[in-house]
Amino acid sequence: MKNLFFFLLLSATFSFVGCGDDEDDDPADFMTATINGNAFEANIVNGFSDDSFGEELVLIIGRENSTGNAIGLNVPTSIGTGSNQIAEDDFGITFSDDIDNGTSAFFTVGTLNITRNDTTENVIEGDFNFTATDEDDAANIFNVTDGEFKVSYQ
Repeated sequence: MKNLFFFLLLSATFSFVGCGDDEDDDPADFMTATINGNAFEANIVNGFSDDSFGEELVLIIGRENSTGNAIGLNVPTSIGTGSNQIAEDDFGITFSDDIDNGTSAFFTVGTLNITRNDTTENVIEGDFNFTATDEDDAANIFNVTDGEFKVSYQ
């Protein structure tokens, strides 16, 4: 499941980067966070719904081109507002420290707080914190804190 989600994250990132859609420049869509003490501000944020996994999910992808860092949130559209404790395999949340070269890390624990889930307007927003551990090197840990996002999805 983790590798499948990462593949979807990678595929979607490249397809949205290449499409030239004006929606990418929508200032209403954003994702920010702090990664190991360094500011992350996605210059590309995309959201789209997908029902390939048996329930409808919103895939939210934030990418920072200058560093190659990317954060992916895979959230059920049925999620209500409020705080959700995240344990491994609860939600598909990924972090890549170099998405262009396929380097990835997967979350281990954290929180996802949904502050708005408007399924009529297809807008979801909230905040998150999680710890990601590199799947190939358990000593390589990424602390993602102060994460915030707002995204419109199709």
